[in-house]
Amino acid sequence: IDDNTTQHFPDNTPDSGLGDAAQDYIPTPVFGIAWEHDGCLYIADGRNIRRSEPLFPGTFRRDVFTTLPDDPTGGFSFAGRCYATTETGIYRIEDTGTTLVARALPPGTGMVAPQSGDATGLGVYMGLGRDGFWSLPPAGQVRPLMEENRTLFSRLNPAALSRAVGRWNPRKREYMCCIPEAGTAGN
Repeated sequence: IDDNTTQHFPDNTPDSGLGDAAQDYIPTPVFGIAWEHDGCLYIADGRNIRRSEPLFPGTFRRDVFTTLPDDPTGGFSFAGRCYATTETGIYRIEDTGTTLVARALPPGTGMVAPQSGDATGLGVYMGLGRDGFWSLPPAGQVRPLMEENRTLFSRLNPAALSRAVGRWNPRKREYMCCIPEAGTAGN
């Protein structure tokens, strides 16, 4: 055919010189819980805990996640470690480099109110579980504080536990948590 010309441009770059294949990113999922750890955004997407790429909070790889046995109630970063919580358990989230692994911490104490957790000036993280308060030292062994607080805990409104808010007061050097007493709706 007249005026039909083609040109050929040779590719002198071998496939081995092209670099790594593009990562398989997903659109940012809808999530209700998020926290930061080591420059990454961690989110709870249903029962899945996902990690963004470091310093890029909207980049979630399809294969970097772990699944918890129950719905997450919160997450936090403490003493260089990442944790996710459910009502019945606290899980240390470990990054293997290719995926995430959730390791349950004994003795099966969870967090019912995500806003109840806070790091204290005494070097422990404290929170509220459905059976009482607990502390988590940097070594990573959860210590229930039920015995010390059994009388106090029996006077609280169990329906309002999920709305509890706790904070460390550095001036008084004490952990304070606001929860309505039984029979009341307000603090």
